[in-house]
Amino acid sequence: MSEYRDLTDALSKSLEGLALLQEAHESAVFKVSAAQREATEMLNKLNDAQKEVDMLMLSLRKKSGGDWSRADPVEVLKGGA
Repeated sequence: MSEYRDLTDALSKSLEGLALLQEAHESAVFKVSAAQREATEMLNKLNDAQKEVDMLMLSLRKKSGGDWSRADPVEVLKGGA
C-alpha cells in the first residue's frame, strides 16, 4: 500500500509542476506577443521618422545650389537618377 501512496504522491507533485510550467509558458507567450507588437510599433515610428528625414532632404536639395540640386530629388529617391 505504501508503494501506491508513493506513486500517487509523485503523480500529484508532477501534476503541480506541470501546471506551473503551463502557466509559465502562457506567460512567456504573452510576453513574446507583447514584445512583437511593441517592435512593430517602433518599426512604424522609425519608418515615419525616416520619411520625414527624406522629405526634409528633398526640400534642402531643391533649395540648395551645387551638386545636390542637379539631379531631380524625386527621381533620386525613387532610384531613377
